[in-house]
Amino acid sequence: LFTESSGGIMGELDDFLHDPMHLARRECYYLYYEITGTGEIKQQIFCRGTTLLIDVLTCLSFWMVYDEDLECRVHLGFRNQADRILQDIEPLLAPASDSRTTIEVSGHSLGGAVGYILAAKLRKRGYRVMRTTAIASPRFCATQGASKKVESLLPRNNLRIENENDFVPFLPPFLHHTGSKLYLVENGTKMLFVSTANPLLPYVD
Repeated sequence: LFTESSGGIMGELDDFLHDPMHLARRECYYLYYEITGTGEIKQQIFCRGTTLLIDVLTCLSFWMVYDEDLECRVHLGFRNQADRILQDIEPLLAPASDSRTTIEVSGHSLGGAVGYILAAKLRKRGYRVMRTTAIASPRFCATQGASKKVESLLPRNNLRIENENDFVPFLPPFLHHTGSKLYLVENGTKMLFVSTANPLLPYVD
């Protein structure tokens, strides 16, 4: 849900100055919900990438803060975005105690980093997050230790997809990634897919 902006970039900036946490404009996401013929409840959460001016400011809020759920220090802007989505989406999810339910979380760019944090927080609350996928995600962990801590909270089936020609996954340069990576490398006219740190994904040419 969005409140009406004052209009244009200056309007967005004015909204941000009056509401730094941007609580008046709730986060935008997609939630797909399906009940299969066997009674299984499948839920998929999709976190969008950078779209608005406020998203740029979110990316630039790279101060490291300690998060109680993750028990480590992470990127302030991405953590706050994940918390806003979690606050909005949790009432829409099936109860964590329902053994029939599973959740998958996906995101692109900014949404990739946010999706990883969101997935870790959902698992910490007892939800059965079975898969996490991030495409062109920026870095968000303060240290290698924080990276390992977040990875321990993610499902085993997690994947970060990167292209060697994309600079976003290398930002911010002083932070760290987490999880398994599928790296797309150009070799002449072919694209090579190189899997790292995930035994479920073999090398593919």
